[in-house]
Amino acid sequence: MLRTVKIKTTMSSFLSPALQYNIFNKGSRAAVGAGTRYIMAKGWTVITKKKPPLNPASPGVLWGEALLWGALTGAAVGILGTVVRRLTAEWWRENEGMKPEEPHA
Repeated sequence: MLRTVKIKTTMSSFLSPALQYNIFNKGSRAAVGAGTRYIMAKGWTVITKKKPPLNPASPGVLWGEALLWGALTGAAVGILGTVVRRLTAEWWRENEGMKPEEPHA
């Protein structure tokens, strides 16, 4: 008679804790960045009744619009990216223990 053996595998059996943390951290920041840009573009369209100047080199894009769009999206993505990075680290500490050391540049 043939017996079936169940083997419990988790992500930790394949990936180091440092790599798991980096995937979790960078993945959440990328999702927030994309979502922020999408919401900013929708808001820009509602307020200005024009599409946002995604490419400042495009003909018809005014300097003021390009600079304002860059400043607003840069600030929003930067601030929310920092918030998500902090929340990710706090969640990791609460659920997985100390976060892995990040390499120093």
